[in-house]
Amino acid sequence: MVFEWDGVRYDTASMKSFNTGTRHEPVIYLTQDGRCVFVQAMDRSRGVTMHRASAHEIRRLAEQYNIPELLEALEHVSDSDACRAKA
Repeated sequence: MVFEWDGVRYDTASMKSFNTGTRHEPVIYLTQDGRCVFVQAMDRSRGVTMHRASAHEIRRLAEQYNIPELLEALEHVSDSDACRAKA
């Protein structure tokens, strides 16, 4: 899936993906450079959406789904526009 975030195009085929097994957050994506974490979300009224995870959310996701790679990504991620600046 190709999507745009802050004027930058991302392709999930080139990202590391983590399947959570849940319906509301089925997949978490990590960019190849480890600077951006995106979460695919599903909602009955909005359908499938994608959002960039904040540092706080990344920590929660890493702990909830036992994904150590996300904790490593916290070294590179901030709640600023790090994705846009480094993409």
